[in-house]
Amino acid sequence: MALDGSLTSESSLRFLEPVLPAKGNVEIILLTVVESTDQPNLNTAEQYLSRVISDFKINLNLIESNVNWHVEAIGIKTAEPGRPPSKKHIADAISAFSKSNEIDLIILASNGWSGSDKWLVGPVSEHVIQSTNASVMLVRGDFVIQADNLEVKKILVPLDGSEDAEMAFDYAVEILMKENQQDAEMGIVYVRPPKDGPASKFMRPNFDFRPLFQGNEFSYLSHLIKKNEGNHIRFGITIEHGDPGPKICSLADEMQTQLIVITSHGRGGKSKYNYGKVADDVMHSSPVPVLILRVLNGYAS
Repeated sequence: MALDGSLTSESSLRFLEPVLPAKGNVEIILLTVVESTDQPNLNTAEQYLSRVISDFKINLNLIESNVNWHVEAIGIKTAEPGRPPSKKHIADAISAFSKSNEIDLIILASNGWSGSDKWLVGPVSEHVIQSTNASVMLVRGDFVIQADNLEVKKILVPLDGSEDAEMAFDYAVEILMKENQQDAEMGIVYVRPPKDGPASKFMRPNFDFRPLFQGNEFSYLSHLIKKNEGNHIRFGITIEHGDPGPKICSLADEMQTQLIVITSHGRGGKSKYNYGKVADDVMHSSPVPVLILRVLNGYAS
């Protein structure tokens, strides 16, 4: 988890507990990047991270039995003394640390709202997102600060008929099952893109989507739900037509969901970008936190 000393980034820590796995050991690393390689400055940065952890433990009832905490300060030596490192250099340091330490999930805070009702995904977050192979959670600071209770009881999962996208469904079930919450809800949305719309350009040429586009979307989604019958989760199905990204974000707002779980690529497959178009649209326009599971070789990282 990358922190920069801002209230926004520190507040995103509150979203850790709902998404942590219930079983197995969890290693949480709080990371910050400082504009110096001098050891005294690095020590000061690590002391700051340790204080954040202490405050976090006091304010939240986090289960400690399976959580190991670590702090790490990375120093960047600038070309010109006194001049701060570029946003790209900071992002590269975070991404390199993630790769060398085989990090599974990076949690980043967005910059909040813009005048156009979209997230301002800051330049550091943007560079990290496009350069890392880890899954990424983007947390809007104002969403977390204003929330009285951060129990994740309602999740929206966009599906498109691909096995890659279905990994988000399985992950969301695990989150909702963790606390055995009786009022847990999952909204599943399937958005049929326009025939010649933006999303259709990203489909695999050999992907056979005809069964889904012949009115069988409901049957497909119902089949997934049936496999999870018997648990306490209430499922809802929504089928829309249009540009997937905006439709998903609009539905998240209407349903008052607390989290969107989506995979980095669906039936569009891999591209030159680390994230597919739909995931990128959702990431930049969602009114709620977004967990984007990276799909690598058919598995979510």
